Amino acid sequence: MRRRTIAAVLIAGLLATSTAAAAGGKKIKESGSVKGDSGAEVRLVVVKSGGPPKSVKHVTFKNLRTNCNAGKARIKLELYGTAKVGENRKFAYSYKLGKSTIKLAGKVKADGSRVHGSIKGKTIKVSGLGRCDVPSVEFTAKR
Repeated sequence: MRRRTIAAVLIAGLLATSTAAAAGGKKIKESGSVKGDSGAEVRLVVVKSGGPPKSVKHVTFKNLRTNCNAGKARIKLELYGTAKVGENRKFAYSYKLGKSTIKLAGKVKADGSRVHGSIKGKTIKVSGLGRCDVPSVEFTAKR
């Protein structure tokens, strides 16, 4: 009787550990460039859990070129939220920034090592610069 109890506790502990690992998954940090803008940089995280990529999140653009009320500027644009990756490895997500919407879309390589995507939007409000146009850009990020 005692052996069964210990075995049951051990199995329950292993199941809880494997479930927690699957829920969190492996996070692959990637960085890359924006097509046509050598001064801009993109960073993001791809989440995997044993199989194909599950999601893309924490997309950040640094030194993104834009036109604002105050003139031309380079801004940092952080998009927090999770874009779920479908069976065809494509993802899409709409971020709400006040009254504005920025759409993220793209495709992840099967092993999660590379992401090619784009963002599109209208205008956003940036403190100190006023309203700024969100450029439609393509980007590539890799490990």
